[in-house]
Amino acid sequence: MIVIVLTRDVVVLAQPPWGTRPNGFERSPVLAGQRAERSVPLLPDSNGTAPDATVADSMTGASDLPVGPMFAAEDGDVQPLSERLSLNTAPRELRLRDAIQLSLSKSDIVQTLDSGGVQIADVTRYDPRIQGARSDAANAAFDPRLSAAYLGSHVNEPPDAFFGPGLSLNTRRDEGDFIATLSKPWSTGATTSVGYLPPLGYLYFPYGTTDQFNPIYSSSLVFEAKQPLLRGAGTKVNLAPLRIAQLRAEQSLWEVKQATLAQVRSVEEAYWDLQAALVTLDAMEFVFPLVTEVVRIERYRAQSERATRADVARASIQSDQFQQQRLLARNSVVEKELRLRNLMGLEVVDGVRLVPVDLPTRESFTLDHASAVANAIENRPDLVRQRLGVRIRELEYDVARNGLRPQLDLRAIYRTSGVGQRLDDSLQQLSDFQYSTWTLGLTFSVPLGNRAAKANLRAEELQLVRDRALLRQATQNVSFRLMDLIRETETSFAQYELALRRVQNTQEWLRAARIRFANPPPAGGNQDWLLLALYDYQAALRQHIDATTDAGLLLARYNTLLARVEEAQGILLENRGIELTNDPCEAVQRHAEDLFANQPPVLQHATNRPSAPAPIEAAAPRAPSSHATRYSQPPADRQPIMQAGHSVWQEPTGDSASRSRTRPRNYSSVR
Repeated sequence: MIVIVLTRDVVVLAQPPWGTRPNGFERSPVLAGQRAERSVPLLPDSNGTAPDATVADSMTGASDLPVGPMFAAEDGDVQPLSERLSLNTAPRELRLRDAIQLSLSKSDIVQTLDSGGVQIADVTRYDPRIQGARSDAANAAFDPRLSAAYLGSHVNEPPDAFFGPGLSLNTRRDEGDFIATLSKPWSTGATTSVGYLPPLGYLYFPYGTTDQFNPIYSSSLVFEAKQPLLRGAGTKVNLAPLRIAQLRAEQSLWEVKQATLAQVRSVEEAYWDLQAALVTLDAMEFVFPLVTEVVRIERYRAQSERATRADVARASIQSDQFQQQRLLARNSVVEKELRLRNLMGLEVVDGVRLVPVDLPTRESFTLDHASAVANAIENRPDLVRQRLGVRIRELEYDVARNGLRPQLDLRAIYRTSGVGQRLDDSLQQLSDFQYSTWTLGLTFSVPLGNRAAKANLRAEELQLVRDRALLRQATQNVSFRLMDLIRETETSFAQYELALRRVQNTQEWLRAARIRFANPPPAGGNQDWLLLALYDYQAALRQHIDATTDAGLLLARYNTLLARVEEAQGILLENRGIELTNDPCEAVQRHAEDLFANQPPVLQHATNRPSAPAPIEAAAPRAPSSHATRYSQPPADRQPIMQAGHSVWQEPTGDSASRSRTRPRNYSSVR
């Protein structure tokens, strides 16, 4: 197993000791489900030891053919492989769960496999925080507002400036004005305010006496309230911006969950692809010594004049072709490992090579399409996000419909004032409320024709109808997509079973062909037997490699499709024991009645316009099915590990057989 030590900024892979890996397998452990050593006896080795006398005596009838110099080649012409491509680095066993855990904990940037390469997702784990901050900003719309000002003035006006001609004295004074207002908007659309608003100018006579109306200080306290009665009235309209901001924050959480689903599925896909590449390479490594042994025997026969140079060239061609495929297989292993390293957030080179050790699922599962669609409607992030988008459109439609109404406001103003030679005298007079003024009335305004409001309502209506149609079509597309995935899964498993049968048959063919090639008939028999045996042996080698490669690829494809089926239902994270902090599923289920309590809007302003359609059935959350509820609960024998916005449920240590079962049994029946 692999030991993962998590620190704050670094993930250290601590490698426990293990034994040496076997030289080869008769069947790949991925295909057979267990590790079995090869039982096929090797041909005579290539250290110079000649075949036995029986084989040597049968090599007769050789002839030499000239070979042009342009085709001459030496054995040392092949360039040596680099350390990376030769796979000489130390192996490091890697479990699928550890790969997923590292991928989720190493970076806040989501990466997925797209078009064969690693791509950065448009959504990051910072986006919900950004939308949450914007939601908090929208909530500040009803916060009280305090405004205050102080203005100091020095007045020096020429004669005859005060009241026009008649006062020949110039006006000189120092004036200080202080105003303050505290206002508060309410969810009903009302606005209330209280302010200290003394008049900034008053009747002043230059050089007036104290018994004249010549105050030094004036004060005024004003209470004002305004309540819309038609446009902008009611909590439904005024709270719509807040609810829209909250719904957009919920959408962002669902987008992150969708990207995380794709990330986990991508890690699994890269994991199984690397394992399939290693299976192909194991088949190449198993066959390549046998192919080179055929070349050695043909060269020995040519030296004994029992084979032509064409026979040697034919065997060499087969060997070179196998070596080319072997290089491609090594290159594929390195490519798949680099993809997995990128998804896991590891370094490009760290002195080890990753070797997947978890056994893939080799059992067939039958998935019920109806239950899968129900799970997808309930848990699939893109569908829930679109349902939230429809709810946003409904709120915007309500606001636009309210905009058709005229502006009719009820206004009330109450003012109390005070004046005096001293500030305290003025405030005392103000506090006595002896000199008060009040105003009560209505204000009305409406645009003639109201074309802008009608156009806005029409636009919001069409957007609502469009989003509902898109949601219906998206739900239908998910149903077809799940059916395609189920079909591909069943087809891949059926192909894998056939490929596995081919592997078993080619092993038997290869064993028999090798025995025929290594044990010639008695002298004096048919002289073409060795050539026929060679052809048969080479065909067996080729078929064995093809069958093993196909079986490995199909098994990886099958396990990837199982992950895609779970991703398409939106239950991949739950089935892997992964929980997101602030999981949007809980919030939506908690506020489902408020979020999706849709009322079909009916247009009143125009009879020739179609009303918005009634909410579709998929717009309301469905009660989770029994099997879906079971998957939402974490296993009882796992403990949560909080890291980078995730709770990863750690599996307990146990025997290797129980830890190798990474695929939860989330299907209706087993075939």
